[in-house]
Amino acid sequence: MKKRLACSLLLLSAIAGADTTKPEPKKTDVLRWDRYSGPERETPARDGEAFVVTPVQSGDWQHGLSFALAPVVSREPHALVVQGPFSRFAIPAAFIAPPVNPKQKVGVGSYVLFQNNATLTLTVNVGRIKKVAKDTLTIAYEFAGEINEDDIAPNHVMVLDGKLAWGAPVSFVSDDGKPVLGWYVTAGHDAAHAWVLSVGKPFEVENPRPLKIQAFKKGAKVSAVFQTTSVLTLKDGKQPPARQYLEPGTIVEVLNGGLTYKVKNADGEVSTRDADEVFARGDHP
Repeated sequence: MKKRLACSLLLLSAIAGADTTKPEPKKTDVLRWDRYSGPERETPARDGEAFVVTPVQSGDWQHGLSFALAPVVSREPHALVVQGPFSRFAIPAAFIAPPVNPKQKVGVGSYVLFQNNATLTLTVNVGRIKKVAKDTLTIAYEFAGEINEDDIAPNHVMVLDGKLAWGAPVSFVSDDGKPVLGWYVTAGHDAAHAWVLSVGKPFEVENPRPLKIQAFKKGAKVSAVFQTTSVLTLKDGKQPPARQYLEPGTIVEVLNGGLTYKVKNADGEVSTRDADEVFARGDHP
C-alpha cells in the first residue's frame, strides 16, 4: 500500500533531520500536537483500542502521520492518549474515528480499510473482501509486493464506499491549482474546510471531494497517482510538501483480482499502481 510506503519515506527524512541534541522520549512520555488549530471536541469513550490519526513509529505531529488502530492508554477531555513503540501520543478528539458501524454493508468484492491488531508499528491497509463469515472477514491485500489473505474481525474493518468519511480517499486542489490525492480525517474550522492527510502530513484544505476505490476493467478511463513528488527540491528556498498528483490514465491490465492495475499515463508510459491509487475519471476537481 503506497500510503504506508510514502509514510515510511517521510519518517526516514524526519529522523534524518531530527535534532539529536534533544533527549529521546521515554515510552511513557506523551507527545502532544502543540500547533493543532482545532476543531476542539469532547473525547468519545473508547475501550482498549481505537482507530485514530497519529504519528507512527518515531514520527512526530508534522511528519509520518497515518491512520492506525491504536492501543488506548487513557482518555482526556479533548484527547485520547495512545501507546506507540517509543512514546505515547495525545490524539485530538477530532482525529479519532467514529465507531465501526456493525451494520455497514460489506460483501464479497467490497474494498475496505482494515488493520488486524492494535499497534502503531503498522498502519491500516486497503484490501478487498474475499469471504464473509459469521465472525470474520477474509481480506486479500497487497503488502511489500506480495498478495496476502487474512481473516479480520468485522470491528477492525471499514467499508470504502465513495463517501466522505474517516480514512477515505479524497481529492483537493493544491496551492499550484492541480488536483492531488489526500485521505479524509475530519471537518475543519468551518463547513468549507476539512483536515486531510497527504503523504503523511496533515493539512486543512478547502472543499475536498470524495474518491471511490472500485473495480475497473481493461480500457477504463481513470485518474491515477503515478508518482510522489520529492521533498528535496527546494521552491523559493523552502522545502515543499510531497504531493501525489491525480493524472489521467487508462487501465491496460487488471492484476490480482483488482488489487493492482497496469495503467498507462498520458505520455503512453505504463506502470503498476495499487487500487488505492486509481479512481474513476472526473471524481476530482
